Amino acid sequence: MAEEIKQENTEQTTATRGRKPAERMYSKDELDAMVKAAVAEALKSAQAASPSVVQVKQDEYVTILYVGRFANGTTVSMPHWGTIAVAGETVDVPKKDFIRGLGNQVNRSLIAKKKVFVIDGLTEAERKRFNLVYEDGKYLSQEMFHAILDYPKDKICAIYEKLCDEHKQLVAGMFMDAYFEKGDTRVTGDTVKALNAISKKTHKDGLFTRILEDIGKKYSE
Repeated sequence: MAEEIKQENTEQTTATRGRKPAERMYSKDELDAMVKAAVAEALKSAQAASPSVVQVKQDEYVTILYVGRFANGTTVSMPHWGTIAVAGETVDVPKKDFIRGLGNQVNRSLIAKKKVFVIDGLTEAERKRFNLVYEDGKYLSQEMFHAILDYPKDKICAIYEKLCDEHKQLVAGMFMDAYFEKGDTRVTGDTVKALNAISKKTHKDGLFTRILEDIGKKYSE
């Protein structure tokens, strides 16, 4: 009898162990509270993983020099780059705008004609990429552009000899403007004659001949 009771108790215990406990049912309020707690914990973890203050890098700038002639009172407009009101001056352009402006036909033409130069703001790799590497001596610097008429004859001729054809013509034009429009006494016959001889190597009639002819007329009178 005792063995039968023991066996029955054992079977009941085994059956009880085999049954899964009833799952707890949560109310809507309890579920909402659990979701809120989980979201709060996630936000807290995300904030801890990232800095609270994000520093934005300041925009880099490219300095553009305009070397060319234009009439007084006029300006040169360069899309995305700005406006030049005085020849031989510079303008600072955000690099992203400078790169965007390289696709503009007006700007490409100014670069091709050797009127616009980048004097600061690009790495050597970027200069090569955009084909903006300049050979020493072939172009007027900002200082040369403003002081070319002040230099002695030998220095002007040494500079002029090395210039590219576009800038040889630019210097000739500057001398023409100074002589015919302003009567600038810095334009002397000796200097003009020497420069004209150099210019005849690429321009057979000479780029300064008009000035020499006018000087000759004045002397003959």
